[in-house]
Amino acid sequence: MLLENFAEAQFIELEKEVSMYCSIVKSNCTKGDVLFLKPHPGEIFTNRIKYITAKLSNYVRVVKLDNEYTTYPIELWKELVQNSTVISMAYPVLSLRYLYNIQIIQPMDKTFIETWFPQWVWPHLKNAINLYMVPFSKLCTWNCSGILWNGKL
Repeated sequence: MLLENFAEAQFIELEKEVSMYCSIVKSNCTKGDVLFLKPHPGEIFTNRIKYITAKLSNYVRVVKLDNEYTTYPIELWKELVQNSTVISMAYPVLSLRYLYNIQIIQPMDKTFIETWFPQWVWPHLKNAINLYMVPFSKLCTWNCSGILWNGKL
């Protein structure tokens, strides 16, 4: 699971962000799975993973990736992403599909955003998701030479 830094951006309280991640895991992972957590490079709240681990300790085995790897893009981790299921709410939904033809779990949609985030941030997050998901939807019919998305919905 690739973590974001929504609390640092003041989009959501850290406690609610932790609950959000735990909900995603329980909806998409099986009890006893191994869950690798990759912190966001802009993470400031270093206790995020400790809280997630505590809440999920009876559900999955959490493995935090070493801090030295935080700034390495997930797209460089070919063997890991090809041999696991990636959960991400951002760009890797598109980049990993493009690079390795990997389908990842991307839980964010309109309902998810409106459930977990305050209303003032909805337009920003919905726009961000469109920046990934609209080109993603066109990737399967892309001719590999033209633009993938012209910015028009």
